[in-house]
Amino acid sequence: MKIALFSDIHGNDIAFAAAEAHAKKMGADQFVIAGDLITDNPMTNEVIDRARSLTDQIIFGNREQYLVNYHQQKQPHWDDRIQFAPLRWTYDQLREQDIAFIQSLPESLEIQLDASNKLYVVHQAPNHVYTSDAGDADDRHMAAVSRYFQKLPVQYSVYCNGHTHTAGVKKADRQLFINAGSVGQKFYGGFQAAYVMLEWDQGLVSVDIYDVDYDQQAYLMMLEASGLLDNLSTKHWTQLMYKSIRDERNYTIGFFATAGEIKRKKGLSEPNVSDEVWHETVRVFIDKGILS
Repeated sequence: MKIALFSDIHGNDIAFAAAEAHAKKMGADQFVIAGDLITDNPMTNEVIDRARSLTDQIIFGNREQYLVNYHQQKQPHWDDRIQFAPLRWTYDQLREQDIAFIQSLPESLEIQLDASNKLYVVHQAPNHVYTSDAGDADDRHMAAVSRYFQKLPVQYSVYCNGHTHTAGVKKADRQLFINAGSVGQKFYGGFQAAYVMLEWDQGLVSVDIYDVDYDQQAYLMMLEASGLLDNLSTKHWTQLMYKSIRDERNYTIGFFATAGEIKRKKGLSEPNVSDEVWHETVRVFIDKGILS
């Protein structure tokens, strides 16, 4: 049994198509998608259509949860904050059937590997580790994830999550912990779509992390054609997404870290970013030459 573990596609159907083709070439007979199919990149409908045609083993991520909450009018602050403009844009692209689809997605999956072993999939484990540079984040994140999973009332042979956009594998005793990485928005190590292949044969297991090249020019043209770079509310976030991939650095996390520091200096404690703080953070990143 070969299971291709995908996560964090983030609206990038160019990368998704490349990862799908590669996984099929490598012999995948099952596909699992561990959440965050959409937002940030503009190919919302294409990604949802591809995912639904590829597999029914899909869970929701925090991005899908945000959009469901907004649809249910649980995010009123979205309507007047620049921070949420890209998410509002994605919501506006959703078709009625798309909303029904993401509302139907489960939080987790159990997949039978053989008579006595199961794979457990969830998008986000608590106490995940985010840093602006990869550094030793892989080891710290996987250690935190393994501690969380080991406290679950049911123990599984293999665990998989996504969310941090950095693929990794950790063994602890007789259990295996996998981070599926990010198909659509890999932040470290090259302009590629990352995914993990789990091969299971009656307890004999192997795990491969693949980085799949895709067309950088087609990606840039996708962003330009969407209009997100021309919209004053979405241009800076979209620039951060593109340049994170181009420069192999996670500018988005650095952006929010800077915004958090500005909030602390102003004595602000609210969890979201006000437009005033957003504009100040943008100016910092313009001075650094990251935004324009």
